Amino acid sequence: MSKNLQSTLRGHPSYRVLRELGLTEYEASIYLALVMYGEATAKELSRKSGVPYTRAYDALESLERKGWIEVIEERPLVFRAKAPIDVSELVKDDLRRRMEEIEKVFRDSLQPLYEAKGSERSEFFILRSRGSIASRLESLIDSSTRSLEIMVGLLEPFLKRAIRRAVVKANSGVDVRILIGQQLAGTLEGHEGFGVKIKVLPRPVLPINVAISDETRVLFILVAGLSSGGEKRHLAVYVDDQSLARAISGYMDYVWANTL
Repeated sequence: MSKNLQSTLRGHPSYRVLRELGLTEYEASIYLALVMYGEATAKELSRKSGVPYTRAYDALESLERKGWIEVIEERPLVFRAKAPIDVSELVKDDLRRRMEEIEKVFRDSLQPLYEAKGSERSEFFILRSRGSIASRLESLIDSSTRSLEIMVGLLEPFLKRAIRRAVVKANSGVDVRILIGQQLAGTLEGHEGFGVKIKVLPRPVLPINVAISDETRVLFILVAGLSSGGEKRHLAVYVDDQSLARAISGYMDYVWANTL
């Protein structure tokens, strides 16, 4: 095969992508040759791709195991590339499996090491306006990927909007649980049918709202001025600390388990 034909194969944009997907130099060259020039024997492919004949069969066997090519004739063996659109589905399945394995290693092996070394990140700040509190609550809900726990002791308008967002998260697979004080029983009717689990506590609770996201972040929402009858002022404490969040989540689990 001439150097010009070799340059045509290796200069093709697809060649770089095939190499990045894990194909060897010989595998990428042979697959491209089959796609560009059609079915061929190993000898013909060696000539068309520039792959040494002694190495062509190794590359062909590997591509066949991967499901990228197929044998269509015997004696001599004649090979044909499978349709690139079909191969792309195989590649996506393989990448999906790899990503699941990578995620498992990071979650089950590396994260415990990270936490054991005491490198847990903590963040703490106070919010003093209703707008900033509502924004932080909605952000906390929207970013939840596994679990969302909310205890409602004072049902503010922005909390009702936030609970509607929690319904969306429940529909996407997030485990959403809401504990509500007896004094607010009935105010969230209709939400439970949308995947949100709701329990009413057997007694009134303090006028405080708590939201826990993924057992890592907590938002405490307080209202000052309730007893004086004066102007109500909202105050919230946001804490990004896994140890604290898990402790509070454990308390919520206990209350949940002991509430009918």
